[in-house]
Amino acid sequence: MKQLSIIIVSYNTQKILEKCLSSILIELKDYENCELIIIDNNSTDSTPQYLKEFKEKNNKKIRISLIVNSENLGFAKAVNQGIEISKGEVILLLNSDTLVQKGFFENSMEFEK
Repeated sequence: MKQLSIIIVSYNTQKILEKCLSSILIELKDYENCELIIIDNNSTDSTPQYLKEFKEKNNKKIRISLIVNSENLGFAKAVNQGIEISKGEVILLLNSDTLVQKGFFENSMEFEK
């Protein structure tokens, strides 16, 4: 099975990002060949602290990489930062307001074939 890299960019989106990441973890529980890369674009809310705690709590379930920018680089530059460090053969860009539905990753990887 090909490795999947999920890249999410966040800017002051803690509340919706929590729901997004929770839905991802639920669906990835049986998918081992995956990494999650989250780029924070210098959020001024509690997103950076939340992401640090999220990584500490969940890094054993899924490989998590965090990039915390010192300025808001915008979506495209932040995504490129994530792509640059990704190890996956398949890259999936998700917005922080995405809620992953049951079977999403299996269907996405099936479509990729």
